[in-house]
This record gives sequence, C-alpha cells and structure tokens, in this order.
Amino acid sequence: MAGYERPDYWTLRAKKEGYPARSVYKLEEIVRKFGLLNGLDGRRGTPERSQTGTGTGPAILDVGAAPGSWSLWLLRQMKGRGTLMAVDIQDLDIVPQIEA
Repeated sequence: MAGYERPDYWTLRAKKEGYPARSVYKLEEIVRKFGLLNGLDGRRGTPERSQTGTGTGPAILDVGAAPGSWSLWLLRQMKGRGTLMAVDIQDLDIVPQIEA
C-alpha cells in the first residue's frame, strides 16, 4: 500500500485556480513558448469565422479533453471569442465560468 504523498506546489495552485489537474501549467508553458494563441486578442491575424461560426475568433478542438483543465484554461483565454469543442469518452470535471 502506497503512503500518503503531500500535494506539490502545482497541484495546490491548480486546485486554488479551479483546474481539475496540474497539467494545465504545461499547456500554458507550451502556448507561451511556441506562440500558439497569437492573434487570440483580435490584433494579429485572427480570421473571420464562416457563416456557421460565432463571429471572430479561433475554432479549437480539444480531443481527449478529460479531466478538462486544458479546455477550461483555453476558455478563459478566449474570453467569449471563437468556439471550443471538447470531447472525451470520460466526463469532464469542469463547469466553465467565463469572465467576459
């Protein structure tokens, strides 16, 4: 039987910020390092969406999204712009609360 392991800094921070998993900070690092969301603020080349979209902003697909930390982080960055679809065979552990 494994003993109790005290939660580390990243686990505690994720919980405090409302994320179900600490892996969200790895996504944040990757996005920052490679500039993956450049233009999300509407200033740099964010294309207009098609007639089926929701106006301007990105269309993001999160495949294998459970437990939901990455989707929640993306939603917070998007601030109501664009569309995010998150899919997984497991339930997501999030209830998005977006601040506009």
